[in-house]
Amino acid sequence: MKHGRCVLFAVASLLLAGFMVITNTDLTHSIITAERTRSDTHASMVQHVNDGLRERQRDTGAIYERQRDTSAIYEQRRDDVRRVCAQRYANVTFGGKFNYRTQTYADDAHRIAYCAIPKVASTSWKRILLAVNTAAASPRDDVIVNAERLDRMAGFNVHRRVMTTGVLRQLYTLDARAESDVMYDYKKLIFVRHPFSRLLSAYRDKLDHDDDIGKFEKHRRAIAANAGRAVADGDDRRVTFREFLQYLVDSEPRLFNEHWALFAHLCSPCVADYHFVGKYENMEKESGDFLAAAGIDGAVKLSGKYLFVSHNDTSAEKLLMRYYGALPRELVAKVYETYRPDFLMFGYKVPEFLSAG
Repeated sequence: MKHGRCVLFAVASLLLAGFMVITNTDLTHSIITAERTRSDTHASMVQHVNDGLRERQRDTGAIYERQRDTSAIYEQRRDDVRRVCAQRYANVTFGGKFNYRTQTYADDAHRIAYCAIPKVASTSWKRILLAVNTAAASPRDDVIVNAERLDRMAGFNVHRRVMTTGVLRQLYTLDARAESDVMYDYKKLIFVRHPFSRLLSAYRDKLDHDDDIGKFEKHRRAIAANAGRAVADGDDRRVTFREFLQYLVDSEPRLFNEHWALFAHLCSPCVADYHFVGKYENMEKESGDFLAAAGIDGAVKLSGKYLFVSHNDTSAEKLLMRYYGALPRELVAKVYETYRPDFLMFGYKVPEFLSAG
């Protein structure tokens, strides 16, 4: 009898232990599930907050972040470039005839290194930096750069003046030690633009009229030849936008003219690590942000035609639709592939009217 009670007690103990194991397992599972749910909820809340802080323009993909700390916007862009470079282009060497050494201008007075990208307000930025340095050299302390002062500079070729005066020095003209000093110690600036918008601007400005025939004649002839025809011998020497884009996708990007070369080739973001990445679509505000960060906003008072204007209006969207909307989707896709590094590094998207369907 006593032996039977012992057996029953042993069985009961085993059952209780099993119950506890099951209960503990279920409890552990419940805790893990609850933690995962809490984590997912937290992640969802964080994503929601982040989405609220960042508003992306629907068609161009340009970023208009609404954050209290403006510096966080530019730091995030810098981090995005670093991440894309590390993940996708760690072993890729960008560059060509035009590269960051030919495109970077050093402002020694303010220790600024500006990489100029044609068709992204590069002429305006060169003029401003040139004028700021000219004003800084004046014996008067109250000289500022304003519209009137810039008007007096409008009569000469800014690009040529920059090269001849020595006020802004191109990186490739420096010795190794001076170049290293600029790249490591200066505030490095770059402004970018939606690749599709920049290509359209380059086409309309350089190829879709009869001006600059001498300078861009060889490009017109090459584009026409790629399309299987000869450029017109009369006054109209234009090529179509479709022919221009087809020529680009059929050519070697390293040989592109600077007006349509990739940002990745012109300014080598994976090498230069720019402190400030500005966007053309929000040019007025972001130019002011940089001037303030560089400590020279007090020396610049712009107005009228020299005031940077943001380019996120509906007219720009309609212009993109007019030109790109008439193109074969296959060609648009090839253009995107050609300029993929620029899209990825700087967070640009293909316009919805092209990507839909």
